[in-house]
Amino acid sequence: VAGSDDIPIDKDSDLFNNLYQALKEKGDPHQLLMLDVCEKLILLMHAGVKILPDYLWSLVEKKIRSALLDAFGFDKRELGQGVAPSEVISVIQRVAGVDYVDINFLDSVPQSQTSDPEAMNKKIKGLMGPDVSDEGVNSEEPPEMVQARMAEIQKVHVIRKSETEMPL
Repeated sequence: VAGSDDIPIDKDSDLFNNLYQALKEKGDPHQLLMLDVCEKLILLMHAGVKILPDYLWSLVEKKIRSALLDAFGFDKRELGQGVAPSEVISVIQRVAGVDYVDINFLDSVPQSQTSDPEAMNKKIKGLMGPDVSDEGVNSEEPPEMVQARMAEIQKVHVIRKSETEMPL
């Protein structure tokens, strides 16, 4: 479950509980029902950007960051929609003053894992790989697509009446 306008939804909230009850009462009684809140993914990327001679990096960088946030923000994407490097390149390339773009790495990390700065630094260093030059450029190609994870059932066991009856 994801909130409109990216509002957080707590599993203990009335909204979550009322939605669960409504789906349970009005839904198919033979269909297993599991409800959970969405987990946001933070997009991590490192790109080399060459700007045109008549532009200042400090101004172009702000426009690039703004364009990326606008293009890949919560309300611009579908739940579970992945991000292709070509999309990132296209967004950056459309910014005035950009000559060319080279994506060095592109990945995601669950927002729940971003509270630990040490783990985040380790993740970023791992993404950059062992072949990182002094300029921070990784010689490996970025993935074809950063996949968002769709909801999944990891393991479910449904208890039927016959399993709860104890033999005499």
